[in-house]
Amino acid sequence: MDSEKRTLGVQRYFNSGVLLVDLDAWRSRETEDRLREFGEKRRDIPRLWHDQTILNAVLGNEILFLPVEWNLMVHCLQEGRRGQPEAARASVAHFTGNAKPWRYNPHALPFSEEYWRYRSTTPWGKDFPFNSLKRQFLWEKIRLAWRHPRDFLQSLIGLEAPWEPAIPKGLEP
Repeated sequence: MDSEKRTLGVQRYFNSGVLLVDLDAWRSRETEDRLREFGEKRRDIPRLWHDQTILNAVLGNEILFLPVEWNLMVHCLQEGRRGQPEAARASVAHFTGNAKPWRYNPHALPFSEEYWRYRSTTPWGKDFPFNSLKRQFLWEKIRLAWRHPRDFLQSLIGLEAPWEPAIPKGLEP
């Protein structure tokens, strides 16, 4: 992100996966036109993160950062970059990076069970194909075990956490 900040000439940088937008201000400042104009005129700037790049370039000095619990990036918890106090107060868990509840994770993924619980309350959550997901997770588990045999063997003899598909308990069909 530091190189992107330098390229864009901004001091602060935000992830655009979770946004709270004041629509009256957005419209009165003609933000959509400004974003489009920047995208058309500044084709020399690489779009590393697609819309996020343009949003940061145009709105970099007009944004307000909310407290971390309103956009808690789950991969930061996994990497130990943020502690448990933020997790305990989290109102929005944002699955950034490669760690997603719907993908295989060899280690526990914070907020995964909450994701599946809330998804099950949606119209499409009841019809989720768990059997296909289980097969995908099993294949990924085998692939990772092949790539990391030492870790896999340690998990078998109890030196590491077991390598289980990260389907939350109780949500299997």
